[in-house]
Amino acid sequence: LAALPSEEALRQYHPAYLDEGLLDLGDDINIWQFLRGMLGLCYDQYRARVPGDLVTIHEAYAALVLIRSRKFDVPLLPAGLDLANAAPPQQKNTHGAPVGDDLFCMEALRDLAVGEEILFPYSASNASAIAFFQTYGFAFDPDDHSRTALCGPKGVDPCEGLRAEEFKEPEESTNPVLWNY
Repeated sequence: LAALPSEEALRQYHPAYLDEGLLDLGDDINIWQFLRGMLGLCYDQYRARVPGDLVTIHEAYAALVLIRSRKFDVPLLPAGLDLANAAPPQQKNTHGAPVGDDLFCMEALRDLAVGEEILFPYSASNASAIAFFQTYGFAFDPDDHSRTALCGPKGVDPCEGLRAEEFKEPEESTNPVLWNY
């Protein structure tokens, strides 16, 4: 668990922590608005049943971000696989797939040197660039992502509001996630 980013670190880069109002991606694209709302409903039920403050809403949200950003093609990545670095499909040096309901098998595509990064594409070719960004906090070149995977209704430009000329320069102190991009 010590290898996972803290809530403080997530707040510096992950799109789940974009301040609402500064960048309105819309309900069809911003999965975190929806997930935050669903978590709020669950948390209200939790608070009604469990006395005290065992888990705060902020801790629960950070846990949701960690879980959501550490899964692809499987419900949750095994701890060792989570340490594989993401790479575009043409740069990967491993491949893997679920085996049954509770196993994931990863195999090197060639001999790896001692200390060489383990690179895995995180299913980038199955997701649009914006959906990938929303989940992991980064995206590859658009050609490395699916152009047919929609993240909103047909006819909606998923990049609307995301182009450089459409941004207002944010303040680093008030919105570090947006400032970093």
